Amino acid sequence: MERIAIILRRSHAVNHFRNIILRSFQADGFDHMLLCSGFFQDRAAYAASSCFKAATPMYPCQKQIVTVGLYNAIWRADYDSFTAGLATMKCPCGKGLNVEKRKVKRNHWHAKVFIVSEANSPQLGIIGSSNVTSRAFGNNSQWNYEADVVLWNDAHKEAKRVMASVFDGANNNDDPYSVIVSNYAVEDRINRGLSLELRLKQLASEIVELSDAVE
Repeated sequence: MERIAIILRRSHAVNHFRNIILRSFQADGFDHMLLCSGFFQDRAAYAASSCFKAATPMYPCQKQIVTVGLYNAIWRADYDSFTAGLATMKCPCGKGLNVEKRKVKRNHWHAKVFIVSEANSPQLGIIGSSNVTSRAFGNNSQWNYEADVVLWNDAHKEAKRVMASVFDGANNNDDPYSVIVSNYAVEDRINRGLSLELRLKQLASEIVELSDAVE
């Protein structure tokens, strides 16, 4: 069963966006992540890379993460610091996380997209308003009202486990207005028979085409 959730962040204490990303990153069942953000904040005041390092997978060498972001003079240093921080994660075997850094071809990037896959098959994605910054990704008192859409394959064991741990866990504030969940109707004429997996795969391909690798 393919599912959709609309997440409305309504307090600083509950950050489903952050929790879904970090738990997906840590999960053994996913080997590839695409993380796109308008801005990656990684500096003394707030370092997003430290949040990922705190959720280091048991075997990071078995995973690849592709990051896409704005690469202008203001945010370049943060983006470089973020990806450098990810690259420090090491396996017991000595190998590290495979990090690929990309930049948009023009400085018009404002999309926020997160897609995790197993064996080149996307199983969970987020499309929304949240950047990887302290106000959107953090849990501090200065935060933004955000709206994000989560799409996942509930028949996939790891995707289902991640979503259940986030929505059913102790971090849920029992706010009936913070999450709206429904099934994805592949048979609806507007969806044209396209599965969530195919939609996410097409989106990931488009993002790669719109970006260039950064050395």
